[in-house]
Amino acid sequence: MTQTTLPDSFNWCLSTLGCAELDLEASLSLAATYGIGALELRALEDALDLPAYFGQNFGSPEILCKKIAQSKVRIAVLDTSLKLIDSDTQDREAFLKFIPWAEAMGTPYLRVFDGGSATVQGDKSQLDKAAETANWWQKLRAHNGWQVDIAMETHDAICSAKDCLAFEARLDAPCPLIWDAHHTF
Repeated sequence: MTQTTLPDSFNWCLSTLGCAELDLEASLSLAATYGIGALELRALEDALDLPAYFGQNFGSPEILCKKIAQSKVRIAVLDTSLKLIDSDTQDREAFLKFIPWAEAMGTPYLRVFDGGSATVQGDKSQLDKAAETANWWQKLRAHNGWQVDIAMETHDAICSAKDCLAFEARLDAPCPLIWDAHHTF
């Protein structure tokens, strides 16, 4: 394959959801081949539990960081399965396992879902629960001095601009959004 270079004005990111069977090295190579400077890591070798995958394949965040540093491709986001609505203690503990890996790689965002029910959009209790989880995260992040932040993908209960604004109004700190256009329909 020949390498393609995209104009500097583009900020492309390749999601491993579309090539979930590849390992990290092949994913980095695929992005570099097509001039894509960033990866969104959702799955590697069909594994969605990335902290377990990283531990098994790299042993430590420092070793993974060295592997990433050998590539021109950066990791823009690690995709978690945390839902701001409907999460419990066990879900939060699983989410927190991403932190050492993201911090070591300098990954700016951990993708989370809104959760809840898409059939009950605008529901005050769902917005309150999402805000409670996001505010929990922001307090924990500040307390630990972590650089990584969450970015919420619009997916279920918080899909309209109106719902996003109502959610943001409940937060102690802004929450970046990943607008999933497919789920707004």
